[in-house]
Amino acid sequence: MLARENSALDRFALPKELFQLALPMMMSFVAYTLMGMTDTALMGRVGTVEVGAVGLGNLLILAFQLLFKGTLESVTFFAARSLGEGDLKGVSRWFGVFYALAWVLGIPVLLLSLGLLPLVLHLMASDAAVTEAVKIYVNIRLFEIPFAFVMAVASSFMIALGNSKTPMILAWTAVISNMVLAVTAVYVLHWGIVGAAWATLAAVIVQTLLSLFFLYRMYRKTYDLRPKRPSLRELSSVTKMALPVGGAQLLEVTAFAAFQAIISRLGALPLAASQIANQWAAIGFMPAFALGGATGSLLSRYLGAGKPEIAAKVGWWGALLGIVIMLVLSAFFWLIPIPMIALFTNKAEIFPLAVTVMHLMTFYQLFDALGIILGAALQSAGDGRFRFWIVLLGTWGIMVPLSQYLSQTKWGLEGAWFGALVYLSVAALLYAWRFYGGKWKSKIHL
Repeated sequence: MLARENSALDRFALPKELFQLALPMMMSFVAYTLMGMTDTALMGRVGTVEVGAVGLGNLLILAFQLLFKGTLESVTFFAARSLGEGDLKGVSRWFGVFYALAWVLGIPVLLLSLGLLPLVLHLMASDAAVTEAVKIYVNIRLFEIPFAFVMAVASSFMIALGNSKTPMILAWTAVISNMVLAVTAVYVLHWGIVGAAWATLAAVIVQTLLSLFFLYRMYRKTYDLRPKRPSLRELSSVTKMALPVGGAQLLEVTAFAAFQAIISRLGALPLAASQIANQWAAIGFMPAFALGGATGSLLSRYLGAGKPEIAAKVGWWGALLGIVIMLVLSAFFWLIPIPMIALFTNKAEIFPLAVTVMHLMTFYQLFDALGIILGAALQSAGDGRFRFWIVLLGTWGIMVPLSQYLSQTKWGLEGAWFGALVYLSVAALLYAWRFYGGKWKSKIHL
């Protein structure tokens, strides 16, 4: 339920509501992280080639589906806006439109990805053994794309309705299923990387079917959950608002892949130090992503209810909560980096480089949290094209070239990461300026 606008007795109603919605989402992100780590951990017992192949394969699978999956997840903003307006038919309509798009897009994207995979692997020019292992793994995992699209719509729709607990439970169900199936396939059946791929595919299918089961069981009496053919006007709204969301996500993933390539050219030690710091940063980003999703959902509902000033407070409260959480996490990066690094390596030569990166990340994470949350707030208000241009110009116009240049100076690894810090700080400040300006309050017309 939306927090009351004139609640004098509970001045913290908005942050409380935000945190209650965001906490299960944080746990969902933990689950997804563990699911991604399962195949890597199991392949560590199989061989070095398989470990590298799984890591690269996961990146390729993410890249193939990210544009459209990010677009489909925008059902949260459309459905939440209609819910805030009290338009239950509109809520049903937007679910049906995105549900239909998920099925329509799933098979073509799968076939296109299967066709592009050989070309992508050829362009990457990896070791022949790794390339063959990646091909085997990804050719199986790609069949999860249609299911992932449907699951994205179902889970995002539930979040739009204020239910983030069910998606969390389903995410952990998938993690447990994946672990059981993967251990069985790899260690009992001895299927190696093929078994790991089939186990993950099966877990995604199980999660999708369960998400549809719970969706219909919980909401079929209130909403019409059938797929619906989108009108030209609805497709226009999706293109203007949702497609830039997926595009921005894809741009950032590819830009940070290029950033990692820049670091890899510095040598094995800088790359290892960066990867260790990134493992901890990935955990730190979870609260920001969760708060971004919760902020976007609530902001959309308040805009739909005709309360733009309350929507603005949602955005600022989300940003403040994110910064506070990141301040706590960043304190660990600054004060005790060595024990954190020691959990991943005992090689003394890596420690100085990794400490340098983690110290930079104390600032990096603060700006990133602000950017993630206010960027999500702008997207939910229909200003996703602004974020798209900031990401495009910021990553490929600032971060990648600046990191490349600074990495070749005496600053080396530190210079490369400083380039990323410059991009994130500029982007965060621009998002804050745009959000403060308030034009987004009347930006979208569904």
